[in-house]
Amino acid sequence: MIHVVDIEQALIETDGARIVVESSGARRATLPVGRMSRLLVNSQCRISAAAISLMAAHGVGLLCMAGRFGRQPVHLLPASGDATLRLAQARLADNFKSRAAYATGLLHLKLIGCEVLLNNQPPTLEMRRGLAALSSARSKLLCGSMHLSNLRGIEGAAAAAYFEAFQTLFRTSIGFTGRNRRPPRDPVNVVLSLGYTLAYDEAIRALASAGLDAFMPGFHDLAGTRAALACDVTEAARAEVDGWALTLFSKGHLGSADFRMETTGACLLAKPARRMVYGQWAEKLQPLVRQHLDCAVAHYLHHLSPFRTAAIETHGS
Repeated sequence: MIHVVDIEQALIETDGARIVVESSGARRATLPVGRMSRLLVNSQCRISAAAISLMAAHGVGLLCMAGRFGRQPVHLLPASGDATLRLAQARLADNFKSRAAYATGLLHLKLIGCEVLLNNQPPTLEMRRGLAALSSARSKLLCGSMHLSNLRGIEGAAAAAYFEAFQTLFRTSIGFTGRNRRPPRDPVNVVLSLGYTLAYDEAIRALASAGLDAFMPGFHDLAGTRAALACDVTEAARAEVDGWALTLFSKGHLGSADFRMETTGACLLAKPARRMVYGQWAEKLQPLVRQHLDCAVAHYLHHLSPFRTAAIETHGS
């Protein structure tokens, strides 16, 4: 069982064969170490050496997630079985046929999310065109095994058609004419970039919670400091972020006055509005995004399963 500690300045200590969590002098939780598989620390805490030693003796993984916005979690003590997961991930990464099969299912998840969003809009000509392109892309995915390069071409064409329809849902005065980034140059792209970044951070957490290395390649290739598998998993939640951005502008939560333009052409979200956006993310979007991310992680684990079985048979669990 995975236990989460999300209490700022908590103290994690031991009491016999139990892990205890204290805050402001009061005991907040008691966790029998024999029933734990992983302790996930999601805040600034203090952990005693005795607690670390007790968890190590029982094969309990300790995962520190104090970073924000894509910082890599720290595995102080990988849980039992994590090593075979990583061996399996390495084998899957080297098997391009299996990677393509995994990527095909992942793209299905993404395209279905995009279709749901457009289907919930007024049936304009642009919506019908976008939906037709998404449907065509999904049909191509059913044609059989393809190389990753072919899948990326299908995904790119579908994304372009989708955004052509999606951009018509915003007032023209907001200046959104398609996806741009690094830096975003209009208010909608500012919110999209922020939402995707927050979803990416949540994807790293979802993968780490499952004992997976977020940097392993899948649909995305290895790329420096970018966590390739986290980028994969984020794809499944992109339409949810898009719908959130649409709601923020269509319901009047955000407008042009909440942004300012730099001389460099970069568009920035003003601080008062930033606080509201983060609140909206935590209250409404994060739980929905996590559902999509967990679904994508489960899909990856399904394709990883035969490789893990082989790793266990070769090296033991």
